[in-house]
Amino acid sequence: MKISKSIFSVFLVLITGQWLFGQRACDDYGEPLNDHQVSLTYSGASLCHDDTGAVDPGDSQSWYADPNLHNAGYLVNGPRTYKLHEGSGKAFFRIKIDDNHGAAQVLNMEVIDYTDNKVLSSRVIWQNEFVKSDEYQEFELHFSLEGKLNHLIQPRLYWNDTKKITIKEFRFTTNKHLVGTPRITNKSSSSSSHVDTLVNNAITGLGFSAGGYDEPNMWDLIFVGKYYIAWIDQTGFYGKLNGLWLLNGLDGDSLDFVQKEGTRPYNFLAIGEKGDGDWPIGYAGAEHYEIPSSLNEGNDLCLTEVCNWYSIDEANMGSDPDFKWWSECATVNRQPWGQYNAPIEALVSGDTFTVKSKALVKKLGDADEVYDQDWCNTNMLFLDGIRRPVYLLMGYKFYGDEPYFDRTYQYYNEVGNPDFGFPQMGGWSIIHGIAITKYANDFTSKINLADYIYPNETFYEKVRDSHVDVKYRIKDQIYLPKKWRYINPDLDLTGATSGDDEFSWARQSYTLSSNASFDVGKSIHMAHIGDLFHTVLPDINGATGHCVCTQLGCLEIGGGMLPFGTIGQEGGGGITGSIAGGKYSVEGVKRIGFPQGTSMKDIVNKPSKSFEFKQFETENDTIIKAPGHDAIAEGIRLTTASHNAAHVIYGPVPQTYLGNDTLTVASVQMKIDNYIKNSNTVVATIEVYDITTNTLIASRHVEQGEFPLSPSSYQYFSVIYNAKEYNETNISNDHIVVRVYWWDNLNLNIDKVSFYNKPGFVDPAVAKNGNGKNVQTTPKEVIINTPVLTVFQPPNQDVLNVKLGKVNSFDKEIELITLLGKSVKLNTSDQYGSTYSYDVSGLSSGVYIYKVKINGKSFTGKVVID
Repeated sequence: MKISKSIFSVFLVLITGQWLFGQRACDDYGEPLNDHQVSLTYSGASLCHDDTGAVDPGDSQSWYADPNLHNAGYLVNGPRTYKLHEGSGKAFFRIKIDDNHGAAQVLNMEVIDYTDNKVLSSRVIWQNEFVKSDEYQEFELHFSLEGKLNHLIQPRLYWNDTKKITIKEFRFTTNKHLVGTPRITNKSSSSSSHVDTLVNNAITGLGFSAGGYDEPNMWDLIFVGKYYIAWIDQTGFYGKLNGLWLLNGLDGDSLDFVQKEGTRPYNFLAIGEKGDGDWPIGYAGAEHYEIPSSLNEGNDLCLTEVCNWYSIDEANMGSDPDFKWWSECATVNRQPWGQYNAPIEALVSGDTFTVKSKALVKKLGDADEVYDQDWCNTNMLFLDGIRRPVYLLMGYKFYGDEPYFDRTYQYYNEVGNPDFGFPQMGGWSIIHGIAITKYANDFTSKINLADYIYPNETFYEKVRDSHVDVKYRIKDQIYLPKKWRYINPDLDLTGATSGDDEFSWARQSYTLSSNASFDVGKSIHMAHIGDLFHTVLPDINGATGHCVCTQLGCLEIGGGMLPFGTIGQEGGGGITGSIAGGKYSVEGVKRIGFPQGTSMKDIVNKPSKSFEFKQFETENDTIIKAPGHDAIAEGIRLTTASHNAAHVIYGPVPQTYLGNDTLTVASVQMKIDNYIKNSNTVVATIEVYDITTNTLIASRHVEQGEFPLSPSSYQYFSVIYNAKEYNETNISNDHIVVRVYWWDNLNLNIDKVSFYNKPGFVDPAVAKNGNGKNVQTTPKEVIINTPVLTVFQPPNQDVLNVKLGKVNSFDKEIELITLLGKSVKLNTSDQYGSTYSYDVSGLSSGVYIYKVKINGKSFTGKVVID
């Protein structure tokens, strides 16, 4: 039986300055507050404490603990309060540490339901989560107050007696659960009353329990256009599209749903699609995103190229126990369903509505196969071993009179952070998928969307069948452009069908359909738009793809966005190589469209640039082969036992591919016999050569560690170049070829040579050309990262040359960074002209990341100092 608060004073017992029973002097009982949002703040010294720690001698409002003076225990054990209303909450401690270098577990943070004697939420605070020593930093803990009205809620903070800790402040924040219809933005041509009816029918058709924390509520947003209704879920999610109902595009009261089960309109996405309020297990709503990291935490096995997985902390994330690398982190400080996440932008302009949210990127998956919850839900790990805040900005642009919407992604690296991106993230992008439908449902038009594909250009398919036993099946197929192709995975693909079938690196926009048509509701179109993928792959749609994900349980469309790395890594490719502190990345934009009876290419791809694709087989006469190679079915093979280092291919002959003002990508498909992860051994050098003017335009080294794990797998390696930067005249009639120099250290197969032309794109700042590794034999100079920059070390000399091309700049900065993050700044103030030479005899031999800033633009790459 709950004892009345009015008679607690009967039980007061004073022990070590704290009350054992009843209300203590440090408690803050009060009554539940009725505000929609509540914030309670307490100084560190005013909190409830056990016999551990003391008032900070230098600040009477703070509380500290020193290993030399105090014992392990609860630094904070209250206040208890009734003031937090039913809903969702966060607890924040503002703390500093005397030494942030290390991996110790320093504190354990808890929120307690004192009434039920239950821990609502807890998390470890690690030493390297503090960005700086002796500087206050805020740490948060999520908790749910669903069903907790009039419960005493209490914070606790346990100190492990490892490092000196000072607590400046604590605060609670909560938001009340508000049952009701989300705010509606109506950009259709229908009346508000008709739209209200449509929205109510859509929400009711999801089948959620009335008043449940996972149903649409007053904190959320609804957009209504002529072609769809969109539910933007802001409770438990960062403004995520969890509901999408397709409409017929008609005016007035004729506006109606396209897809119905009887009279019930059903969600085009997987959430509640059968009217049972179901959320697919393991998915964070109707879209998942995974951000792989190649950086070892120190205790990782890193059995693959991924050491850990990062993502955004949202409701239901990682709840599938079959995927332990996610589920291990699913219970650590996870966001509850009802937590409100306010957008950073909600803008109505004309008939469009733009909404954006900002979220910390957190470690939410442990890829080392040791499932110990280490560093779960903590910030991004940097090369120096410190975790720092990196944000992902996610948004949508909805259109009132168009049958599509845009999904946007953008990174922000916090002010004061070191560069974020390559090499710590490897060559990885944000891997994401919009969950269209669960398997074993009754919606033929949805479940069969993966039956047919309509490529807008020649479609090169890479299919990976991911079985539980991790045996991969990879193959390339050519699908003819502008024709429907039946691709049902159970019938069309070879091998077992128990695993996932991933269609990736489509390099174009394409349409999926359940019946080989552009019928509304039975087809979906996907494209990347904007300038992002000009910097990465031959087409802005380079990383489009979809997944028949039978293991996780949904049909997904998505692919990769915002990749890092070096050009030519098919798993990445470098948006900028890295993002400086206080800076944003480029914005990646994916457009999802719903055909209205005809192809959407002309509608959906408005911002896209046309491109020309030409491919040549090495075994054909258009590619000149040097003497001394083995001819094989798919091309040529070079072995260290039988052949010597040389330029081994040259071509195509005779062809012309580069016009004025054109960005071009040259790609060579190769494989090796022996993969070693992270190996810097240079296997081959790809060169782009103008034989008319006898000019080496661009080149890149290809390292052993860049090849895929499977020795039987070919991979494309690319060089992006713009020849106009090397010749002021119109060079459209010059003859451009690709050459490959083989270094005679590993067996190598070469298959295809490809050219992609992108007319109208001339910005040299985004034309990146690879690793730039110095090797003390021909070729002696390797042009890297941009046509306006060359970084190289001449053979047998302790000098590093940095050569700038035709740029007018008074603002130059040159820096070398070790792989451990140590910086060596090179002086430019006493040197003039476009070539800078530096004495590097005092530097240790090894791989360095160089960073050159020209008029505010950064160029990065790798160079070896011998």
